[in-house]
Amino acid sequence: MKLETKICLGSAQFGLNYGITNAKGKLGFEEVKKIIECAKDMGIDCIDTAQDYGDAEKVIGSCMQGKRNMKIISKLKSHRKSNFIKEDIKLLQNDLEESLKNLKVSELECLLLHNENDLLREGNSFLLEWIDKIKHRGLIKNFGVSIYNFKKVDQIKKLNLDIIQLPLSIYDRNNSESGFIDSLNNIPLKIQVRSIYLQGIILSKPNMLPDWIEKSDYESHVLFQNELRRYGITPIQAAINYVKSIKSIHSVVIGITSMGELEEFNEIWNKDFNFDLFKTLNLPLFSKKVLDPRQWPIK
Repeated sequence: MKLETKICLGSAQFGLNYGITNAKGKLGFEEVKKIIECAKDMGIDCIDTAQDYGDAEKVIGSCMQGKRNMKIISKLKSHRKSNFIKEDIKLLQNDLEESLKNLKVSELECLLLHNENDLLREGNSFLLEWIDKIKHRGLIKNFGVSIYNFKKVDQIKKLNLDIIQLPLSIYDRNNSESGFIDSLNNIPLKIQVRSIYLQGIILSKPNMLPDWIEKSDYESHVLFQNELRRYGITPIQAAINYVKSIKSIHSVVIGITSMGELEEFNEIWNKDFNFDLFKTLNLPLFSKKVLDPRQWPIK
């Protein structure tokens, strides 16, 4: 049975050499255009992007020109100071207007903070007042935050967020197993997950893993891939279906570097899978150095 979880097309690779295992680098314009068209044909109606994804917004805008049936999520740049003051709002407004211009749209489906720490900076009332204004002006429909470690549910309630975007994968299960996702179900917001492949590490053959990965993590990766092989499951099938098994999430951001990857994802996503298998598998444990891309060595 196909679940109701929605798919959102990730776009970091549209504007950057993004992904620790991405050997192709930044995608060319024509390939991006084909991927977006193919995604639309598959019923995917949302693209996730950011002001910090190189020229991804401009590429998407050029691909989508004259077509208004794709919803766009974009993320603000991290605030450069330790606090917000009234004068910062003009800079935020300029950044938003630049995004709308680049994307060739008059409204965003959602605007996210790219840095969760911006929620807690002194003077954040200026930020939240501005969000209310641009909502009323029809420049954005929803507001949210992309998080790593922000687990203060009481503060999340007070902020009246519409969406939280968080990492979740079969390797990085903390947000699910800790009960954090369940705790968010008591708040009227949507949960969107990202990094379901951990930038490709989950899908990598052991000999293709980055050389900075420590021996214990390497061995966990090898053991898990061997176990999947005994059950006749590929790493990508396990990665996709683990996320599908978490029924309380609203949408999944999927990073794509080729048409073939999109077609493979769509085929696996729409195929039945026995989720009870995840109760049988010995799911691996990894160090924070592997699970948190912010701790990875710069390429």
